[in-house]
Amino acid sequence: MHSPEHFFPSIIDNTSGSAELLLKLQQELLEFLKNDVITPADKGKIYQQLPDYFGHFAIIQNFLMEIQAAVKEAFGNNDLSAIRIFVDKYNSHSEALPSRLAEKLIRQYDLHNKSVLLLSNSSTITGVLKKLFYQGIQFSIFQCESRPVQEGIIQARQLAESGIQVRIIADMAASVVINKVDLLILGADSYNKDWFVNKIGSFPLALLCRQYNKPVYILADSRKQVKGEIILNDKNNRFNSSELFSPEHKNIKVLNYYFEKTPLSLITALITE
Repeated sequence: MHSPEHFFPSIIDNTSGSAELLLKLQQELLEFLKNDVITPADKGKIYQQLPDYFGHFAIIQNFLMEIQAAVKEAFGNNDLSAIRIFVDKYNSHSEALPSRLAEKLIRQYDLHNKSVLLLSNSSTITGVLKKLFYQGIQFSIFQCESRPVQEGIIQARQLAESGIQVRIIADMAASVVINKVDLLILGADSYNKDWFVNKIGSFPLALLCRQYNKPVYILADSRKQVKGEIILNDKNNRFNSSELFSPEHKNIKVLNYYFEKTPLSLITALITE
């Protein structure tokens, strides 16, 4: 039996945000369920492993839990109609998200002629900023490259192609430009009443903004909220060490963490739809 990665390449996608990963996973799931070579029993075993691969991505966990009944039905009769209906309904919420978040953000903060600091690559944030820019609101971006895989550059390109002025900086150069920055906008992969999880570097950026009295806003889908504790550990937050460095000495161990928890007490506002 093939591993889940064979059918779901989104598992090893390390440059997309959780909202974009969900869209990829949905298409992969439809193709997977149409596969006539795999037995229903094996499909069930592979599907049951998926939540383990998307640990703290709350919106993906939410989706997999809610669609479970329709998936079991598809295993039995190979009818994907219920899956497609569910996916379309789920995504209609996502499609409306940028407009709703843009409207709420602009009520709280006037972005006209402001400089925004960004980290990593979020389709939600990109969608919101494009909406505001197309409405005639002029602003510029300082984009952190987002080590170790530099997915921030992907976001920078997408924003620049829309006409927005973008300057890319090294992650640790944020303190150098902080006096030119008006606010920090972050995404979230999950959040509860005390913490949110986002790309590594979010915590120090929030602390930097606190030191310099810069507001920090989180833009997130409400389906990313979790009720219990958010757990990050070496099992779900350690990634390929060679992305950082391939040590040539036995006394060097590389720890490549992608995500971190940041207290909401450092945040000006968490904006959901």
